[in-house]
Amino acid sequence: MIKLYGNKHWPGCKPVREFLLENDIHFDYVDISESIKNLKEFLKIRDFREEYNEIKEANYVGIPMLLFNNNIYFENDIDIELVKEIKCIQD
Repeated sequence: MIKLYGNKHWPGCKPVREFLLENDIHFDYVDISESIKNLKEFLKIRDFREEYNEIKEANYVGIPMLLFNNNIYFENDIDIELVKEIKCIQD
């Protein structure tokens, strides 16, 4: 399963979401501002994953974030190479 964590009010989330949709990547979108449940789901990942250490130290939230095969990808990591990798597994 692929999940994209974001927030409809954060400007960086919309382009990432659109990029994935334009490239036919199937994912669940979790808007962390939509409910406490969604926020807790995201914080459970953010608070305990090593990949978030620098982000937390800089006082950033760390969205958009794609969770794929238990790996975390941040905005700058979500590119055409990742799309190719995902498509190989989704097909």
